Amino acid sequence: MEIVTILRTLWHRRVLVGLVALIAVAVGWTLAWGMTFPPKSRSYTVGVATTRILVDTPNSQVLEVAPKGSETLGARASVLANLMVDGEIKAAIARRAGLRPTKLQAGAPEDGEPQEGGAPDKPLGPKSYALKTDVVISSDLVELPIIEV
Repeated sequence: MEIVTILRTLWHRRVLVGLVALIAVAVGWTLAWGMTFPPKSRSYTVGVATTRILVDTPNSQVLEVAPKGSETLGARASVLANLMVDGEIKAAIARRAGLRPTKLQAGAPEDGEPQEGGAPDKPLGPKSYALKTDVVISSDLVELPIIEV
């Protein structure tokens, strides 16, 4: 019986209910589409790509068990990952992607937290281009000679 009472109250205030419904639709339209007519979508397309680069010795560690210099490959990979997001290498990557070097935001692993990875300087938006590098970490927290871009 309580539902009947509620429905009767709403029916007596149907003009007010209609007005509130109209305001709710207008607010929803504004949030979804903006203040434009005809509606223009606020969505944008995002593309993400990931690749891994193996840092190797002249006598490949894939073929030999422990070639000379293989013990420092993890540290070398870390140095290369840091260099890729700064200076001339970053500029070359941006040019190769068809961008101005200033348009490409880049981040590298933070000191002491190589598994987390760094974030670009500015917040990313719909027109942003970002590059992030990281060194792959093994389960026992040893840097592998693999750079993830």
